[in-house]
Amino acid sequence: MLEDTGHRRHRSVVIADMLRKPLRPTGKGLAMKSRQTARMILLNPQNQVLLQKIEDDKVTDLNKPAKRSFWVTPGGKVEPGETHHQALKREIREETGFADVYIGDCVGSGRIELLWHGEPTMLEETFYVVRSRQTAVNTEAMSQDEKRVNRGHSWFSHRDLATCKEMIIPAELPALVKDVIDGNALLSSRTIDLSTPDDVSPAETKGDSAKVG
Repeated sequence: MLEDTGHRRHRSVVIADMLRKPLRPTGKGLAMKSRQTARMILLNPQNQVLLQKIEDDKVTDLNKPAKRSFWVTPGGKVEPGETHHQALKREIREETGFADVYIGDCVGSGRIELLWHGEPTMLEETFYVVRSRQTAVNTEAMSQDEKRVNRGHSWFSHRDLATCKEMIIPAELPALVKDVIDGNALLSSRTIDLSTPDDVSPAETKGDSAKVG
């Protein structure tokens, strides 16, 4: 059984402190709402990363409102009273059904302003490496809202990510995954650009990714 040792927690604390810095006011002079999110770079024994395809017309990048469906890493909101690790364990169970997982290092974080269900929101995301021997995704525990926007899961090799013709957020995920696989991402955490990438060709994903959900 893989275990979460909780090692290197100091790095997670540093990232969390950075994200707690005061947010700039909105045009109305009021503080923008903050949404803390924990995300996972979830790798299987073949070093394929699990991504989830999302289509959500209720969440919009304020700079690029025409965003269509896109691929992201699994994860979700850190609920009040939860640590990032506790949130990750809950999200893993809800979004994948996996129980046999190892939660490793924090490898980066980023911020982006979104229109979240009609409300200006500063989304603050922190990324962790997660490993699992399980590969068959089970989404039965997803909430109805999660099921509404979910368009399926796929395992992507690094080659798949590098040649994918569909939108992936963050755009630098292929480079980040390569660093994780090579061990470089564990040396220091980074600031991750969460902005919506420029539009890409609507062609189907090329490579040997395996659809699982």
